[in-house]
Amino acid sequence: MISKWMILLAGFAAVLGAPQARAGAEEPEILYWTCGMHPSVRADEPGKCPICNMDLIPVMEEKEPAPAEGEEVELVIGAEAARLARIGTAVVTRMMLSLEIDAPGEIAYDETRAAVISSRVGGWIEKLHADETGMALRKGDPLVEIYSPGLVSAQKEYLLARGTGLEEHAREKLLLLGLSEGQIRTLREGSDISTTLTLLSPVTGTVLHRGVTEGEHIQPGHDLLHIADLTRLWVLADVFENDISFVRVGQDARISIDALPGEEYESRVSFVEPVTSRSTRSTRIRLEIDNREAMLRPGMFARVRIVAPLGGTRAGGEGHGSHAGGSGVLAVPRGAIVNTGRRTVAFVETGPGRYLVRNVKLGVIAGDHYVVLDGLSEGERVVERGSFLLDSQARLAGQAEEVYGGALGKESGKADSPPAHIH
Repeated sequence: MISKWMILLAGFAAVLGAPQARAGAEEPEILYWTCGMHPSVRADEPGKCPICNMDLIPVMEEKEPAPAEGEEVELVIGAEAARLARIGTAVVTRMMLSLEIDAPGEIAYDETRAAVISSRVGGWIEKLHADETGMALRKGDPLVEIYSPGLVSAQKEYLLARGTGLEEHAREKLLLLGLSEGQIRTLREGSDISTTLTLLSPVTGTVLHRGVTEGEHIQPGHDLLHIADLTRLWVLADVFENDISFVRVGQDARISIDALPGEEYESRVSFVEPVTSRSTRSTRIRLEIDNREAMLRPGMFARVRIVAPLGGTRAGGEGHGSHAGGSGVLAVPRGAIVNTGRRTVAFVETGPGRYLVRNVKLGVIAGDHYVVLDGLSEGERVVERGSFLLDSQARLAGQAEEVYGGALGKESGKADSPPAHIH
């Protein structure tokens, strides 16, 4: 049941004429006069505000009991007053909305296109072919030649085991030490023992790190070189935990690089890590970016903007995870929402000059619209322009306690939470 309250809008009474009274209601009496800009000023008769010299406006007596809990309050103003106040309305509707989530990031090399070159034998670096950090390599290029007494002994054992039952065992030992099938075949056919082991590049890429010099003695497992293909890179971005629920693999993103002003790269989210950092309260995501022009370098700072369609998320309203095939989310313009400090309300138009004060539950802000989770229905009209004027006049009329459930003074139960995210 709707308890129809007529809130006499004092500001309109002073400037635009008194609002319409409800049929059968007694004419309320003036309790006192106050200033619209300085409510602390009170007087028993009309006059000027001693602070700003504005005309004082009347505060009317309440003629009806306060509405019961759960009932809605109706504001009634004259049609001419509404026109002069330029009150405008908008329809609550379903829309295709997207969030734009910004995240700081850093360029890194693609771990699937990288290799660490290490030695399986102990010995000495006889020749270092890849002797410069940043050197470009092709797959199969020689990297380093290692002299290893153990490798020489293993080759001799293999030659002695040829044609016997121990040949396969000796062959597997050479493979484990790093010789290729081709090198073993050459050894078997020619009986020429190689005094050095030549390591070849397994990928086409660039030397990122060199861990040895010529003549250095090494042990098995020593890291010699780090190589990575830099023609395609990763962008690792950190999304704050308040936004991560909206991020999905496959969403479109735009990447800008501080070192390259004006340049923008198109990409998509390729991976979302399953954990959140305790220190930064953010979750890392990964995107891929083309670098065939060699303009980008690992370590550069990047800015990522993710386009996240709303729907199917905790604060995105009902619907689907993407726009494809979805009906959108219920939304209202930002100007239609008034946050009283304790509650979030909208003024729903029920007829000419009649507005219900409705508590609403909101999701995120997407551009110029709020996502509506509860409190409004599709097709209803809400005040978009002039809602704050209605709010202020309701307060001046002395009805704010009833309209906002004690938001200005007395307790009225647990208040609705304000919107969780603002973008």
